[in-house]
Amino acid sequence: MSGRRLLLDTNAVVALLRGEGGLEASLRSAQWVGISIIRRETKLKLPDAIVAATALARDAMLVTAYGDFAKVASLRVSNLF
Repeated sequence: MSGRRLLLDTNAVVALLRGEGGLEASLRSAQWVGISIIRRETKLKLPDAIVAATALARDAMLVTAYGDFAKVASLRVSNLF
C-alpha cells in the first residue's frame, strides 16, 4: 500500500464501474478509499455540499442561517435562527 488516501467523486465511481481510466490499479494500492455521497443523500446544491464536507473534514461546527444543512446527519450545525 502506498499510504495514499483517495476520495472518489460520482464521476470517478461511474468511470470505475465502466472500466475506464485505469483507476482500479490506483485503488488497489491506496491505503484508504472513500466515496463522496453528501449530495446524493441530502440533495444539497454543490456549493452547500462543499461547505458541509469542509466542516466534516475539519471536525468543525457549521454556523449557518440555512436549515437544509440539518440533512447531513453527522454534521454539527448551529443555526442562527
